[in-house]
Amino acid sequence: MLGWIGVVAASAIGLAGGAIGTNFGVNNTSGPRERMFMIKPAMICWVKLFVVFALPITLPNPHRWLVRIPCLVVLALRSTWRNRKQQSIRSEEAQNTEVRTKRRAVSHSCVVRLHHALRPEK
Repeated sequence: MLGWIGVVAASAIGLAGGAIGTNFGVNNTSGPRERMFMIKPAMICWVKLFVVFALPITLPNPHRWLVRIPCLVVLALRSTWRNRKQQSIRSEEAQNTEVRTKRRAVSHSCVVRLHHALRPEK
């Protein structure tokens, strides 16, 4: 009985930690493109983890533990790729933001110069 309580409690804590980590990962993005990129892999990761932990329950004994090896290797490689892609998206969005800010500064200075040029002299 005590073993089942530990299993249920550990599972609940693990799921809550994963949900909080996913939420923070999506909320700590810096732009809309990066946010959309983070949502899709997060959902795929949740499905893959469910499959990795559900398959040993349904498969016979010799294959039960061997199925986790390729799944976990793919999960690790996918996470590495996703982190690199997120960094490239973040740097692209930062460059686009800098270009937009410079354009605003240039357009604002043009408006100020035009305003001063059209202002009547006293």
